[in-house]
Amino acid sequence: IYIYPYIVVMSDMKGLFEPYDVYDALCTFAILVGSMIAAGGGLGGGGVFVPIYILILSFSTKHAAALSQATILGGSLVNLIMNWRSFHPTRKHRPLTDFGTLLVFEPMLLVGTVIGVLLNVMLPAMLILILLIVTLVYATFRTARKGYKMWLHESSLLETLAACVCTAAGVAEGEHADDGDDVAKHSRQSTGISGVTINGDDADGISEDDAAMIDADQEKLIKNSSTNDGYGAVMQKQMQMHDDEDEAELYDLDTAATVYSTEYDPVLWTDMAQMCGISVSQLDKKKVEQLYPLMEREKMKWMPMAIIGLIWVISSITSIGKNNQITGVESCSALYWVITFLSFPILLAISLFYTKQQYDLYEAKEQSGAWQAAQGDIRWNQSMLNMVKYPLIATIAGLLGGLLGIGGGMIVSPLLMELGVHPMVAAATSAMCVLITSSSATLQFVLLDYLSLDYTFYFMAIGIVGTFIGQTVVNYCIAQYGRKSLIVFSVAAIMGGAVLLMGIDGVMQLVDGISWTFTMPC
Repeated sequence: IYIYPYIVVMSDMKGLFEPYDVYDALCTFAILVGSMIAAGGGLGGGGVFVPIYILILSFSTKHAAALSQATILGGSLVNLIMNWRSFHPTRKHRPLTDFGTLLVFEPMLLVGTVIGVLLNVMLPAMLILILLIVTLVYATFRTARKGYKMWLHESSLLETLAACVCTAAGVAEGEHADDGDDVAKHSRQSTGISGVTINGDDADGISEDDAAMIDADQEKLIKNSSTNDGYGAVMQKQMQMHDDEDEAELYDLDTAATVYSTEYDPVLWTDMAQMCGISVSQLDKKKVEQLYPLMEREKMKWMPMAIIGLIWVISSITSIGKNNQITGVESCSALYWVITFLSFPILLAISLFYTKQQYDLYEAKEQSGAWQAAQGDIRWNQSMLNMVKYPLIATIAGLLGGLLGIGGGMIVSPLLMELGVHPMVAAATSAMCVLITSSSATLQFVLLDYLSLDYTFYFMAIGIVGTFIGQTVVNYCIAQYGRKSLIVFSVAAIMGGAVLLMGIDGVMQLVDGISWTFTMPC
């Protein structure tokens, strides 16, 4: 998070309604569409918003960045509300946002951002632009390819379902089919499509985690198709898992916890089996005693949110404390560098602490012998030396973000997907990261008086509307058609748009004359 050093007098900007012209309307439409697309992938959209404000409204880079952060903040609030009551796609007791992973990554993302901003000041603007375009092109290609492969496997899944429905209907008419497994077996033989079981990458290069995720969905759809229901009804049954209200009712164990007993109870033991991804027959009294507190930890939301709030305060105080216009601290003075690096050991300690927490939690669940990882879970129980790679990856990602001027969402969402995290979980986790960075940055811009109130509230409202529409449409499409790949495509689309718009802006800067000289931060 950083403030652009350019100073432009606010009075030089016209008011939003002085008058409201065609450029304001065109910018409104562009921001609305950008917000809708970004919402699907859990991105802020700053890589698209900043060039839009520069190219259409002719704002300075500083004012475009400030208004972009305010727009993103509006959308982030919608994401927070919509994701708060949502649950993991396959483990309904977990929040949709992976708070454990977020608490490992976010502190080091902020550390990397500070280092990246220092490099941003030192390197020539044209070199930064070239690095930005190369990075985003590569990330866009990787993400789009991942989305395309997921789309192909989802198409295979839906073809299997259609064949199962037809076969089930025929069996029901003749023999009143009594077992979905027989139908599944017959449908696999008749269609030539089977569950995807891949060790590493298959011929198409899809990851093992993606294949397992799709395979699990396929098995569920096959079993559900053994009824007489039509295609739409079967799909609706499968996708009811995404109904938040039903999930809250089925898996709200907060009340049950007060009367919980390790003695066999069909309801509670069934809930435990569902939370652990196993069958009830794999449980016994000792295993239930071990797993119950671990599952309760997976359900936690308020404690991680409190830690996230602490991270936000540390980040904001550091950024504001070293700003000369707010605190009077001279740039490059001893106090300036103390404030800059003071947060590093605190943020590193938070990240390493939660890395150890994730390691211990994952190891305890596996050692119980009655728990299976959900599709897309990061395998945390590697050696602690090897576990250092996750904070290191986050630091490098933050460095790239600070150096290239791209937001947290455009870094976190593709990164989590590369690590095999479920797309819906990656989008929700990324959206929380965006909320942290955008709210802190917006606060700084407000204190510096870089924002015009009419434009700020207007485009915050546009961000809210666009994000709500985008989230609603994506959630509906996933529930109706089972296309999780839409989230991956949303990420690729917003990064591709950023490449195009930033490329145009870079060409315009090149025409106007751009420096290739290196400078020192002081």
